[in-house]
Amino acid sequence: MSGSDYVRYTISEKRRRQLEKEQRKLEEKKRREEEEKRRKEAEERRKRQVEEARQLREEIKRLREIGWRRNKTATHVKSQMKGVSSAVSIQPERETIKETVKKIRESLKTIPERLRAYLSESLKGIEEKVEAAEEGDYNAMHGEAVRLAWERLNEILGGLDKYAEEWERLREDFNARIEELAISLNAALCLEPEKDLREEAESLLERIKRLQEEDDIVSHGNDVSELEKACSEFLVRFHNAMIKKEEREFLMNSVREVLDEMGYQVLELPPDQMAGIPGSTGAFFLTPDREAVRVTIGADNGMQFQLFRLVTEGKEEEASTREEMIDKCRNWCEDYSKVLEAIKEKGFQVEEEWNIQPEDMEYQDLTVSQLPASEEEAGVRGEETRKRMRR
Repeated sequence: MSGSDYVRYTISEKRRRQLEKEQRKLEEKKRREEEEKRRKEAEERRKRQVEEARQLREEIKRLREIGWRRNKTATHVKSQMKGVSSAVSIQPERETIKETVKKIRESLKTIPERLRAYLSESLKGIEEKVEAAEEGDYNAMHGEAVRLAWERLNEILGGLDKYAEEWERLREDFNARIEELAISLNAALCLEPEKDLREEAESLLERIKRLQEEDDIVSHGNDVSELEKACSEFLVRFHNAMIKKEEREFLMNSVREVLDEMGYQVLELPPDQMAGIPGSTGAFFLTPDREAVRVTIGADNGMQFQLFRLVTEGKEEEASTREEMIDKCRNWCEDYSKVLEAIKEKGFQVEEEWNIQPEDMEYQDLTVSQLPASEEEAGVRGEETRKRMRR
């Protein structure tokens, strides 16, 4: 044994499944709490959507009331353009094409703004034909294309009710999907993940917020799909990371219980002294010999034990000498063996990878403002503990 030891640990499959089951229950609980918390906000959003849908239907109704004029004009234009030849360009035909292009432009403006993005592919084809006719100075060769564009536009205008229903259904679907993502991400944040996962969740929530603020979410269908994929991948990493965290905390609690039985005490230190490797779990313990042992359990299934020289502020001259630390380190080595045996009994497998012998250690100082018990009490407890553990 030594003053600094590094071991690899694995948890039993039975214990791992139990921890995963407990973690899933916790995640579901946080999710239900988040759903309840966001219910009022979601209800307000639905009310706004219902009002927007009503306004859209009113707008389409007004268009339908003037539709007879559009249909009459369409029939007139169609009859005028029936004989347009793509090979001959004469003035009456040119004027008919020009008039049709103008009416297409005017009719395009009547399409409700909220449906423009949804109908963008169809409208794009119409606009391209119109632009080509304008650039060609309404030449007769564009006559057939303009006629077809006019007919397609009238089909669209005549089916606005259908398109409005499809748009509303898609909008409700997209909003429901991103609301589900928001609930899952907020529930994950409630479980206090590590910094990198927390920042990723916050970034995804910001993307969700921007989408929810869009006037027409239907035009951002690809963004919704990409966001769903990113959130799904994040939630898998989050769940796995939380399982690993549960494993580390379970192992740390096991170590704490064993050391407590052996007379060790947890040292409460300021956060800057407790800061360790990201993704790790750690704690300092006061030994019966009045020194300190740091236990660090990493995300890589590694666990390190290291003995420190304890220095009390204002009593630096009373700190142990190197020779005393070597003797105390040998005492710790006896306890360390007991710790490994005890955590094996709790379902962990451990394998030592490296260690530094007491004589080769460079003992680092750990400075504290005060200790939790007097030296006399600690000395008696330490001696009694060793006697009990040797029996």
